[in-house]
Amino acid sequence: MKYFIGRENFSIILERVVGNKNIKYKDVFITNKIIGQHMLGSACYTFPIYMHHDDLKQQSSNIDDNNRQLNFNMEIIAGFSKKLGVKFEDEKTQTEKSFTVLNVLDYICAVLYSPKYRKI
Repeated sequence: MKYFIGRENFSIILERVVGNKNIKYKDVFITNKIIGQHMLGSACYTFPIYMHHDDLKQQSSNIDDNNRQLNFNMEIIAGFSKKLGVKFEDEKTQTEKSFTVLNVLDYICAVLYSPKYRKI
């Protein structure tokens, strides 16, 4: 919750279906709000896009001017960049030849909602 209070952030929410081992998750949501752990009746797991570090600004080069750090493995982002042939940018500087974390979030949602992926 500390990554949402008084801040702009998004998170991916997965609902884990408890009691049915054949279904790993049921629903996927995106939100910019704080949610309860059992918002949907089952256990919900929240994965924030940014982690905020007010006290760590001086210690890491991965923290931007808003004291936030992407909650993604940057090697995966670099792989996307290489495969797509476009540069990863901050959402403020995005161009037609770049992509941002919100584009990655859109892609994750598209994959998770894909009927083909859901059959796996």
